[in-house]
Amino acid sequence: QWKMQPVANRYSFLVFGLLALLFSVRTIARKTDWKDDLHLAQIDVKKSPNSVRLHDHVSEEMYKSTFDQSLTAEQIDEKLKVAEEHAHKSLEIKPGLLAYQNLGNIYFTRKKFSEAIEYYQKTKEILPGYAIADQNTVYTLLVWAQEESEKKNNHTRALELLQQALTINPNDADIL
Repeated sequence: QWKMQPVANRYSFLVFGLLALLFSVRTIARKTDWKDDLHLAQIDVKKSPNSVRLHDHVSEEMYKSTFDQSLTAEQIDEKLKVAEEHAHKSLEIKPGLLAYQNLGNIYFTRKKFSEAIEYYQKTKEILPGYAIADQNTVYTLLVWAQEESEKKNNHTRALELLQQALTINPNDADIL
């Protein structure tokens, strides 16, 4: 029955079979890269160093990896440095929302609240009306106000920060 098929069909089947085999081998070879999202992104960014998406992805995944409770402060700081480097590399290639968002998150984690807010606001320059930027800014102002009040005993500054948060979202029950 195989010989009764037109030659074009036989060649198509053969080409399809070879492609399937090649992709199967490639998938098996790449399995070790797929340990987790961070590892995969780090491997891929080495292969495509000018990819904004990959730098953003490494930055975001590296930032997320800092949530591991078993990490020391030094390990967290090192991960934040790597995340920051990738975010800045992404911005060098092409300024984008995710890089600014990642930098905002990194600076928030470092308790550099003013810088975090600057980066959150830059996301709104790219995408006006970006609600997540407002949410992150308000949350940053709340945490900053709490730091000022409880740790620095600067209640005046804390009140100013809360008032600033209210101007962004006057209906936020957490502020009130």
